Amino acid sequence: MSLISGAAAVHRRPLLRLLRPPRKSRQRVQQLLRQMQAPHQPRRQVQMPAKPSVKPSVKLPERVLNSDIIKKYLLTGLLIWVPLGITLWVLALVVGLMDQTLMLLPDALHPRVWLGVHIPGLGVILTLAVLLGTGVLAANYFGAWLFKAGDWVLSRIPLFKIVYNSVKQVSDTLLSSSGKAFTRSVLVPYPHPGVWALGFVTGTPPPSLLENLNDQGPLVSVYVPTSPSPASGYVIMVPEKLLRPSGLSVDEALKYIVSLGVVTPSDDVLDQPIKKDLHS
Repeated sequence: MSLISGAAAVHRRPLLRLLRPPRKSRQRVQQLLRQMQAPHQPRRQVQMPAKPSVKPSVKLPERVLNSDIIKKYLLTGLLIWVPLGITLWVLALVVGLMDQTLMLLPDALHPRVWLGVHIPGLGVILTLAVLLGTGVLAANYFGAWLFKAGDWVLSRIPLFKIVYNSVKQVSDTLLSSSGKAFTRSVLVPYPHPGVWALGFVTGTPPPSLLENLNDQGPLVSVYVPTSPSPASGYVIMVPEKLLRPSGLSVDEALKYIVSLGVVTPSDDVLDQPIKKDLHS
């Protein structure tokens, strides 16, 4: 009996060991129970390291400076190419217009026939040759008589004479060596006293107008051009005593007007003595 009970006890011990949890597990369970029974404590907040303050970039002025430099380069390029391009365009237009004079030649004498190729600019040579030959012919007695007769005929053709006479008077005034147009530039009080404008003395008013302005003293006709196109303007009659010499030549005054006052006269022109006498 004792042997049987002893053997049963021996067999129960391994079974109890299997039913018991491991020691480490018991300790883990006990630790969790103590944490659950302990009062709640707030979690400790982990302070993150402060981020370094980001300073504003210092490259902004450099970007602005770079854009200003680019604009400066673009404007410099425009200042170089715009006058050059317009000049080349005008020259090409004039040369192309003068080349049209080659159409007046017969086909046998056309340069394209005996050269085999069209050369731009040959019309300029032909135009200059025609102008030179016309001037030589008009300088002698027979040529002068011939051109006067032709002028007499053209000035009596209806409708044609209106345009021809007007253009002839303007060309005689501006291009003739004996003409008195734009002989000097002056300063005229225009459009009201205290404001000065550049003008060009063109002569004296006709007697029919002077009869109604006898109380104003000697009057002169002054052409006040507009800017930037001096081809249009106003013709005013001003007492000669109100005019002031500008100290500029006609060419310098025209450049000043066309350039909107940007192109100033050169230093050598400004250093010249101003002529006080308007009739000189």
